[in-house]
Amino acid sequence: MKQVGRHIKTAGVAWLLLCPWLLGVAVFWLAPSAILLYRSLFAGAGAGPFVGLQNYRAVLGSSSFRLAACNTLLFLIIAIPCLLVISFLFAQAINKRLSGSRVFQSVLLSPLVLPAVGIVTVIQVFFGDSGFLNRLLSHLGRGPVYWLDTPTVFWIVVAVYIWKNMGYTTVLLMVGINGIPKELYRMADMDGAGAGDTLRHITLPLLVPTGFFTTLLSIINSFKIYREVLLLGGIHPAPYIYFLQHYLYNNFNNLDYAAIAVSTVLFVAATACFLWLFYSLQKRFAP
Repeated sequence: MKQVGRHIKTAGVAWLLLCPWLLGVAVFWLAPSAILLYRSLFAGAGAGPFVGLQNYRAVLGSSSFRLAACNTLLFLIIAIPCLLVISFLFAQAINKRLSGSRVFQSVLLSPLVLPAVGIVTVIQVFFGDSGFLNRLLSHLGRGPVYWLDTPTVFWIVVAVYIWKNMGYTTVLLMVGINGIPKELYRMADMDGAGAGDTLRHITLPLLVPTGFFTTLLSIINSFKIYREVLLLGGIHPAPYIYFLQHYLYNNFNNLDYAAIAVSTVLFVAATACFLWLFYSLQKRFAP
């Protein structure tokens, strides 16, 4: 009986400590999500007639939404893996103290403190209509290239995202690598395992939990690139960098709250499915 009472008391303390967090989730996530879901089933701002799934059909049939969703998905598919791979290589180089790693380590987090306006200004200096590259092309006798209105601008945005978040991601992966017991590497070396074997059977499997957390943060940070994109192309940018944030912003200006509610619900649902799938894979491959 004493043991049961102790368990009940421990559970009560745990729930008491969880109450502030649960209250925050309920107020700032569950309640807004329920309101969005409710408004997505009505015309207008939620006070109009009930239309059911008509808003969903309208949004899914919108060419602007499909363009924004495809661009956002393509950005995530390309930028996130590239960021993780590059950051992992730098983390390995710093951990092994290779040549040049100290220079990178000293400026590791500097891109995070740079303002978005400064970054966009540098991009304009190089890739603007009268920027450095077009002036160089004019000296070579070639016509100007409008870089910011071509598919090149998408890769510029990907490069900016990777450059800006590489230091933070590298630090997280370094923490995960340093947390792997060194005895495992020594035992593998005694058994004659090569660098590829230790990477495949020790480093990567034991880095799965850290990689999962780092991927989540990278996805969250990917939506912050909208600041640079907005300054670079405005609210109506080139179609190659028209993201979901543009679609939401433009519909908000047009007072189309139903489209905002539906697109947000679809985005949250897609993100939840992706995180559930990724979490399932993480539990399966984690040691």
